[in-house]
Amino acid sequence: MTDTDPTAHAPPKALTPRDVATLVRRVSKLAHDDDNAEAHTAEDSLYITVLKAIRDGADKPADLARIALLASELTYDRWYS
Repeated sequence: MTDTDPTAHAPPKALTPRDVATLVRRVSKLAHDDDNAEAHTAEDSLYITVLKAIRDGADKPADLARIALLASELTYDRWYS
């Protein structure tokens, strides 16, 4: 992007509960496919994404958190180094 690009200074898209549910489904699919390391990475990324959105004043923060935490209920082997 350049300074003449009209999207260069556009605010980021607001995170919605639907977006968070999509991210949770991605973690679930990876876990279901036995890609545990990638599922765990995606789960960590999900939490960071949601926390940053809440920090930045996202609408419906409790809904975002509630949906994101569904990922913690998924059963798969989480990888810690």
